[in-house]
Amino acid sequence: MSKDIKIDINYSAIQETIRVHVKEHVLMSQIMFIRIIKKILSQPGSGVKYPRSATRSSKRNEAPAAQTGTLRASWGVAGAVTDNGPTIDSNIWQHGILAPGGGSPIKYGFWLENGTVHMDKRPHVTPAVEETQNWSDRNLDVVVQRIVDELERRTNFDTGGAE
Repeated sequence: MSKDIKIDINYSAIQETIRVHVKEHVLMSQIMFIRIIKKILSQPGSGVKYPRSATRSSKRNEAPAAQTGTLRASWGVAGAVTDNGPTIDSNIWQHGILAPGGGSPIKYGFWLENGTVHMDKRPHVTPAVEETQNWSDRNLDVVVQRIVDELERRTNFDTGGAE
């Protein structure tokens, strides 16, 4: 004798669980990016030591050396995680790379990153993005496992006493 098993699936609860964990991961990735870029921009240069400067300049293709800290201080999370999901401030994308501070008055970061006809590149955004992507990839498995664990905890199968 077979017994019918009734399974109710609450898709909106599943979507909400996924959304909450993905939002958290996006926000943590943004925060990690800011930490990484500030770390990169805090490094002293290994280039020329100018007489009137307390620090060394950066070498060709080295991240900009910390001088005044203005570029480093201009970086912040320029977006938000809202009820509708993550959003990025429209000013954060500029000339194909992230702009510091999402519309910061610091505009020379683009030229430092990409160089000019008179200046070699001083990449700092690209290495920060790559390191953040690596961090995000490593931690995505943790996020997926949290989602699975929460869905398993919330699952309530009504088997009607069937074994």
